[in-house]
Amino acid sequence: MKTLLISLVIVLLLFACKENSQKIEVIENYDKEYLPESEVTVPAVPVDESFNDEMKETFKNIVEKLGQEKEATASVYSFSYRLYISENGKIEKIKSIKIDLPEGRVYSPQSDITKLLIPEMEKWKFDPATLSGKNVKYRKDLNVYLTNWNGKPRVELADKIVDMGNFDMDFNGDDYLVKVDEMPMPVGGIKAIQEKIVYPEKAKNEGVEGKVFVNAFINENGTVDHVKLLKGIGYGCDKAAINAVTKTKFTPGKLGGKPVKVQVSIPILFKLG
Repeated sequence: MKTLLISLVIVLLLFACKENSQKIEVIENYDKEYLPESEVTVPAVPVDESFNDEMKETFKNIVEKLGQEKEATASVYSFSYRLYISENGKIEKIKSIKIDLPEGRVYSPQSDITKLLIPEMEKWKFDPATLSGKNVKYRKDLNVYLTNWNGKPRVELADKIVDMGNFDMDFNGDDYLVKVDEMPMPVGGIKAIQEKIVYPEKAKNEGVEGKVFVNAFINENGTVDHVKLLKGIGYGCDKAAINAVTKTKFTPGKLGGKPVKVQVSIPILFKLG
């Protein structure tokens, strides 16, 4: 009897350890069991008021671990996950909806990024969602955009998934002049920008052609500090135009013989054949 009792205690302890060590699971879909915001009385919200700031820092650290570019180039990292939150306010499962990385960086959604993210997610705590006063399972989409303009990383949160080609940081360009004595010019002419264009495969397959208009914010050294999309044509062309302009060196704009910050509109032509 004593031996049986000891065996039972050991089994219960092993079961408890297994339960406590349960990790977040990466799944394909679990939408039916977990309710969206529109179907609950009170949605799940982070317990910690500094949650958004901590989450932004988490994504910055992940990108750094993956070797984010250090040179003065523009890059945009886009992360979109669906979080499945239990009745106790813990993330039980996640679904990778979309991960977009800068050119030349390709990772599986179940690979490096997600593996680095899961240990951090296990620390996140939520006040559970409720329906008619009862705690319920809840699903929440998390959309994060990390931009790196000339070595100045910034993380933004969005309620919905944003096309990277149309994503624009809240950039303050008030100190960039519109009209000066000598306007900035791309070194090598507009041809130098066109040569940097990588025509997106999706646009090629769909036969998409047209002009993308961007506003380039150029500093006193002729380096592009920021590029804002004015009018796009989609299919990845907007992003390709922004990347090409950002990588281009300009002759500085001048006012009274002195180099100054200037903003200038640039049309980028996409034409097949």
